[in-house]
Amino acid sequence: MLIFADQLTRLPIIIEDDDLFEREELDYDFMRQPMQDSNRIINMVNTQFTNLYQELKRYGINTNTVQNIFRTIVNYTVDNYARFTGTIEATGLALINELKRSNYWIFNIMESYGVPEYRANQILRSVICFVLNIVKEEQLDGLNQKAEKITKLISSQTNIFSKLETIDEDRKAAIVKAVVMFTLRNINMNQRPSNIRIRAAEIAGAFERANPAIVREVIASGIAMDQARDIYRTISTFTIRNVYNIREVDYENDGI
Repeated sequence: MLIFADQLTRLPIIIEDDDLFEREELDYDFMRQPMQDSNRIINMVNTQFTNLYQELKRYGINTNTVQNIFRTIVNYTVDNYARFTGTIEATGLALINELKRSNYWIFNIMESYGVPEYRANQILRSVICFVLNIVKEEQLDGLNQKAEKITKLISSQTNIFSKLETIDEDRKAAIVKAVVMFTLRNINMNQRPSNIRIRAAEIAGAFERANPAIVREVIASGIAMDQARDIYRTISTFTIRNVYNIREVDYENDGI
């Protein structure tokens, strides 16, 4: 049986801090990389949710069983969250529905000890959303470091910064990094695009639509629209080539 959103809201969920729920829908569908440190996250869950241990203990579920349940939830979330797009809440709901099909023993145990179904759903939702916040935050940290590195390479290996000569010096790197970051968030790290030029142009166009303030800033500095678009495409192309370690000769010979 699928779980719907209204089944998760009949009582307040354990996580009440709004900051733990992502309000903006981020485009991560091309940027998923599974984490290898599930044990560390499990320890964080155990520390964060001592109240859930106590609650389930009151139902008669022993600590070892609760640990097995939480370990299964964490491992399943880390292994499968990359297949879903959208907000943390939407991804969490999808994962709960999958857990009901693939690991129904969790729900059987809770039901056998008298845990109401809606409460079991809320408990899983709390743990899953907690894990999703961790993996997505750490993923962003990794992307930010990579974007910083590529921005420095663009500065030293291309003439992009000189083409932005009418932009204030302290804004050049920020604008270039914004395009790099946008590109990183919209490519599949594990699969090279079949046509890099086309993909870079698509990403550059999407960047313009998603970042009107930056576009206005660049145009206001005196850079023509066509030139600005060429700059965005060049940055995106450089980023893609860097991700897949594509040499200039390969880029030209492949006709991509």
